[in-house]
Amino acid sequence: LLINTNYQWKVAFNGNWSGDKGCNGGANCHFNSGSTGAVLLVYNPFSRGLTTASIDSSQTIIPSISISAPSACLNSYNERTVRASGDYQTELGSAAPWLPTEANSLMMFDDTSCLYLLTLSGLTPNKFYKWKVTFDNSWSCSIGCGNGVNCKFSTNVAGTVELIFEPISKQLSFRHLVTVCGNSPCEIGETCPNDCDICPICGDGICQKSEIYKTCPQDCSNELLGCGIFKEESCTDDSQYHVTAGVEEKRWQTSKPGTNGYQSS
Repeated sequence: LLINTNYQWKVAFNGNWSGDKGCNGGANCHFNSGSTGAVLLVYNPFSRGLTTASIDSSQTIIPSISISAPSACLNSYNERTVRASGDYQTELGSAAPWLPTEANSLMMFDDTSCLYLLTLSGLTPNKFYKWKVTFDNSWSCSIGCGNGVNCKFSTNVAGTVELIFEPISKQLSFRHLVTVCGNSPCEIGETCPNDCDICPICGDGICQKSEIYKTCPQDCSNELLGCGIFKEESCTDDSQYHVTAGVEEKRWQTSKPGTNGYQSS
């Protein structure tokens, strides 16, 4: 930013000014950019307070700000049934979308984060959906985004997402849940055969231990018939080349590309 310049700001939600947060009864908050032109803007969702922190010219990373949940969560909905009703529900087995009574839409309150959470998996990857929060198995009371319109969320490549309802500010949000293939645990929404004991599928782009070029050429490289199995200890002076790196059982020896004796896959 321009150095030593005064600026004003507020916090807005869901792409509009409905329910925005400011300072001193809703007025614009003020800050000065200082001699570095760098400042950290901070919004505390629990106290709803807006603050700033200056960034010194000697700092190479943004300073961390600790915002912890209150020791006792304030939850005015603790005796009510909270659901995330939306157009996604038919993909999870509901007879119709937007039902306020389905088990697949029940949100659970997390005492650590002071948030209502719902993890959805099995949805269509990379797709947009709409939702609202409903209460007590009815549409008589609901919370959406902006002036009450439907909120939107999107899925990632795993079709997995976590819906979030913050009961203090009554804000709805979401976050993608990332899965990692090959890290051993079978995570929510994961379809990794190595982690989830899923039978190998020829054509999924992964050369599994039970697949070879002869049985699944779509996934596995040509193992160069007649070559021996690659062994790290026999590969001296970087003289050998393996065509299917990363799968130990599928490594085969041959001379390096461009040298005498090289066999192309």
